[in-house]
Amino acid sequence: MNFADYFRKLAGLSSNDTPHQWQENIGQQSICSSHLIRIPTGFGKTLGVLATWLWHRAYRQDDTWPRRLVWCLPVRVLVEQTEREVRGALTRLDLLWDGNPDRRDKFGVHVLMGGADPGEWHLHPEHCAVLIGTQDLLLSRALNRGYASPRARWPMEFGLLNQDCLWVMDEVQLMDVGLATSAQLQAFRRDEAEAGKALRPCHTWWMSATLQPAWLGKSPDTATLSAGLTETRVPPHSRIGHLWDDVTKPCGEVESVKDGKALAKRVLALHGEAGDGASGPTLVVVNTVDRAVEVFEALRIDKQRRPGTDLRLIHSRFRGAEKAQWRDEFLNKDACSPGTDRIIVATQVIEAGVDLSAAVLMTELAPWASLVQRFGRCARWGGKAQVVVVDFGYKDDRAAAPYGKSDLDAARDALAAFEDVAPLHLEKFEEDHPERLPSLYPYEPGHLLLRHEVDELFDTAPDLSGGDIDISRFIRSGEERDLQVFWAEVPAKTEPQSDFRPTREALCAVPFLKARDWLCGKESSGTKAPRLKQGMRAWVWDWPEGESRTAERRDLYPGQTVLEPRASRSRVEPCSRSGAHGQEAVLEAGQGKAGVDGEGRYAGISRRPRRRGSGQRSIVRHHDMANHRHPRQAHRDSGAADCDSAIANTRRSLRSGRALARCRQGPRGISGVHAPGRVQTPSGRSGESAGRCVALQREAHVRHRHERPPGRIPA
Repeated sequence: MNFADYFRKLAGLSSNDTPHQWQENIGQQSICSSHLIRIPTGFGKTLGVLATWLWHRAYRQDDTWPRRLVWCLPVRVLVEQTEREVRGALTRLDLLWDGNPDRRDKFGVHVLMGGADPGEWHLHPEHCAVLIGTQDLLLSRALNRGYASPRARWPMEFGLLNQDCLWVMDEVQLMDVGLATSAQLQAFRRDEAEAGKALRPCHTWWMSATLQPAWLGKSPDTATLSAGLTETRVPPHSRIGHLWDDVTKPCGEVESVKDGKALAKRVLALHGEAGDGASGPTLVVVNTVDRAVEVFEALRIDKQRRPGTDLRLIHSRFRGAEKAQWRDEFLNKDACSPGTDRIIVATQVIEAGVDLSAAVLMTELAPWASLVQRFGRCARWGGKAQVVVVDFGYKDDRAAAPYGKSDLDAARDALAAFEDVAPLHLEKFEEDHPERLPSLYPYEPGHLLLRHEVDELFDTAPDLSGGDIDISRFIRSGEERDLQVFWAEVPAKTEPQSDFRPTREALCAVPFLKARDWLCGKESSGTKAPRLKQGMRAWVWDWPEGESRTAERRDLYPGQTVLEPRASRSRVEPCSRSGAHGQEAVLEAGQGKAGVDGEGRYAGISRRPRRRGSGQRSIVRHHDMANHRHPRQAHRDSGAADCDSAIANTRRSLRSGRALARCRQGPRGISGVHAPGRVQTPSGRSGESAGRCVALQREAHVRHRHERPPGRIPA
C-alpha cells in the first residue's frame, strides 16, 4: 500500500479520488522535524496532517516519529470538529481504541478542554494517542501549571507533553500570544536535544491558511529556529485543477454603509438578486455582537423579506445547548445546497472551524487575515460566489474596536487590487507584493516566555496566600470581561437549592458590565445601584459558606457564575436574541431537549453531592476562560474597567482570608529577577500599593486562621 491508497482509506474516498498534491508531498517525508504548513482553506489540512503521522507511526512503524499527536486549537468549536474528524479517520482504519484493556496497535483519542473528561491518558505513556485540546489546557500543562489538573499531576503532564510529541498548532492566526509561547517552548526543546538531554523527539507543526514565517522569529530564541524551518505550500505551477481553476469569487469596490439597517437592506437586495438562495445561502459577517444583533433585527422586521426566508444568528453569546444544534440544523455541507433560502448573520466565530459554503458573502471590513478566512466561507467546494465588503467608516480605534483602524486601512488598500478573491488570486497577490505583508499580517506578542521563567515553573508549591505563579499572560492575551449566567426554576420567595451545578451547556457568557446594568441598573456620578433592581432575583455561590446568596453589584465580576430564575424570562435578557427561536430559546433551559429528565433534573443543571474544597475545580471544568485563573482571582485584572468593584471584591475576599491579588516578594518571580524585599505583583507592577496589598494579605491570613469555624476547609 502506498500513501495515496492509505489516505483514501483514512478519508473514506473512492478509488477514483486522489489526495491533494501537497498531502502526498508531506506524507512522503520520512524524517519528522518542526515544520510550517500554509495551505488555503478547504484543502484538507486536518486530514493531511493526521494521515502523515499515522502513515509513519502506525503503518510504517517508524519509532523516530513521536507516539503522541498533540493537536492544539484556539477555540472549543475547533476542538469538537477536529475530534470528530480524527475519530472518523481512526475508525475507518480500524485503529481507534475502544476502551478495552488491550491497547496494542490502537490509538486513543483524548479531549482536553473545559467540561470534557480527558481520560487517563497520562497513565499510558507507552501507547500511541491523539490529544486534542484548547491552547488554554494544553499550553498550561506544557508549562507545568495544568489548568483544571491536580497539582500532583502537573510534573507528569509537563514531562509527557515535552517529550515524544508532535505538536500541531492549528489556526495559529487566532492564538495571539499562545503562538509565541509555542515557538519559545520548541526553541527550548531544540536546545535540550542539541545538548543531548532529550529522551525522545518533540517537534511542532504550525498550520494556517494565513501563516507568516515572520511570526515565529520574534525573539533571539526563535530567530534561528524559524530560519531553519521547512515549509509546505502549494507552488504556483501546482495551482491547477479542483478548487483552483473552478472557483470564482468576484469582489467589487468596498461599499460604504451608514448603519446596521442600511446593511440589512443591502443584504436583502443581494439575496433577492441571487434568486433567494437559488445557489445557496447568504452569509453576513460583522465584527461585533451588537452589530450582528442590529442587522438581524432589521432583517427580521423588514417587510421586503420573503416570509419563507430562514434567518439565523450566530455569535459567542449563546449557551452551549444552542450551539450544539447549529451543526445539525444549518452549519453543514448538506444545508448549503442550491435552493437553500437562508440568511445567516454572524460574527468572527464563523471564520474558522465551520463547514459552510455561501453563494453570497457580505462581510464588514476587517483585518486582512480575518478577511481571507471569511472569503473561505463561500464557494468552499468550487463554483461561483458573490463577495461584497462594506465599510462603516470608523474614524478612530475606539470606533473600530475590536480591531485597530490601521489594520482596517491596510485591508482596504489591499482590496483595491482585487477583482476576484478566489484562492488563486490571493496567493498570487501575496507573492507579488511581499512589501505589504508586514502591514497585512502584523504580529507583536505582548509577552515572551523566557528560559529562566520556565525554570522557575519547576517549583509547583503555592505561595503564602495559596496562589500560584500566573502563566495566563503566556497562554492567551486580553483581559477576561465575561461572567457566566445560567437559568433554573426557583419558586418565588424561595432560595435556590444548594446542589444546583451548571454544566457547560447551560452557561451563557455575558459582559460583566452589561450584566450589572441588567440586574442592578445603570450607575452615574450621582446615582448608585449597589443591589439588584426591584423585582430582580439573582444568586452567586458563596464559597467559604458553601451556599448561594443574593447577588450584589460588587459580586458581578469577570469569571463569576450567576443563577437567574427562569420565571424572569419576561424581562430583557442580558444576551442577544437566539436566532429564529427568539428570546425564549436563550432563557428557557427546561424546554424540548433541554427539558426535565426522568430523574426530575433540569438539563444543563446537574445535582451532585458537594465536596468541600471542590468548588474551584468544578468551575474550571465548566468552561474555558480567556485567563484561567483561580476562580476567585479572575476579576483581578478588571480594575481598569471598574476599579471600585475590583477594590470592593478584593477587600471582601481578604476578609475571608483568600487574597485575590497575588503579590510575590523576594528575589524570584514570573516577571523576572528583582531586588530582594521589593514587592512585585504577578502582572509585573511594583510599588507602594502592592506593598500594602502584601500587608493586607498577611493580616487577613492571620485573622482568618483564628476566626475560621472549626472543621471548615477554606474554599
